[in-house]
Amino acid sequence: ENEKTYCTPSLNGDACIVDGAAWVLKETLDGEPSFYAPRPPRASDLQKLANATNKDIMFRVPDYFARGAGDTYFSGKIIAKLARIIVITHQLKDICANPTEYGDAYVDACQEVTLPSEEQME
Repeated sequence: ENEKTYCTPSLNGDACIVDGAAWVLKETLDGEPSFYAPRPPRASDLQKLANATNKDIMFRVPDYFARGAGDTYFSGKIIAKLARIIVITHQLKDICANPTEYGDAYVDACQEVTLPSEEQME
């Protein structure tokens, strides 16, 4: 038991070297993971979000990224941006498909909203 311990201070206390063949990290989640926001946007913001998604959905990946000539860092950011646009649009479509579940303000707001079509999202 004359092993020397190697540690360095960190924000969460000392971080020490541990010798082992496996590492198990357990984390308790508050329900199933989801890409959707934990609560819907305010009904008064649906039009602004719809306007933004209608504009953003038209974004196209630059040719050099599509050919694989771009770097992985920025091409990954572009793919993440497109994925987030699609997720937000899907959440807005889900809200406006059943606005009564969210209240009268959503029923009114969804009647005024135009979201990107499925064709535009492809």
